[in-house]
Amino acid sequence: ACIRSTIRVLGVKNIIGMKKIIFIVPWFGPFRKDFYFWLKSAEYNPTVDFLLPTDQDVNMPPDNVKVIKTNLSYVENLAKTFVWEGCVISKPYKMCDYKVAYGEMFQDYIKEYDFWGHCDMDMIFGDIRHFVTEDLLERYDRLGVDGFFSLFRNTEEVNSIYKKVGDITKIFTDQQPFGFDEW
Repeated sequence: ACIRSTIRVLGVKNIIGMKKIIFIVPWFGPFRKDFYFWLKSAEYNPTVDFLLPTDQDVNMPPDNVKVIKTNLSYVENLAKTFVWEGCVISKPYKMCDYKVAYGEMFQDYIKEYDFWGHCDMDMIFGDIRHFVTEDLLERYDRLGVDGFFSLFRNTEEVNSIYKKVGDITKIFTDQQPFGFDEW
């Protein structure tokens, strides 16, 4: 608790030598009823940042949560620009199939980070750094295999690895969810 309050008072996002982590969590439409619990649990992880592209208002987000007030069309345009020009995201839930491509889609927002990830908003975090240790971050390019919480090393090779599964055009154009983030 003492370290946490020191970090918050000084406005330090990361302790020297720690790998920088950001989670990308787009959300469009009304927030879940428990959203502010999620937001509070994000706040209690001051050495982890969160990028929240949303069409909703967020009153007084914590310092480590960067809200981008936008719409689904903006995110679809990021996919068309950085992933493939034929990408179609007509429903917010379809974003799940794009989670593995966030490293490319949001590259302009995550340049300074060693790892980027995605997580679900129905999670209430404990101390993320207690489980995601520097040792694990040194040894692995990806942590987590399910769509609800995954981290990826922020390199060109890792950010584009989803393209190696074969023809992704059906996944990125058909509006049926494929659960591609869990493959």
